[in-house]
Amino acid sequence: MPKIKFFIISCSSDQILDTRKLYVWGETETSKWMPETSREAERRIELCHKKMQCQICDAEIHRAEIVRMKETCLRMQESIKKVR
Repeated sequence: MPKIKFFIISCSSDQILDTRKLYVWGETETSKWMPETSREAERRIELCHKKMQCQICDAEIHRAEIVRMKETCLRMQESIKKVR
């Protein structure tokens, strides 16, 4: 099954350094998807830091991987074609 790899950015956007109140984000004005590379995640943190002008930036990048358990529609169609 396919693996989906991406990066998640977390920070305490209200400047309260409390792990129970972490804010998870990954979108920008032009992009709504989580970053696929750590370099893209770092770029988004820089853009956020310029926009929000936080005194303390505690943003952190987390690598995530999801294994899809269900076949995609495309794969199902391909397997049907092979059977015919």
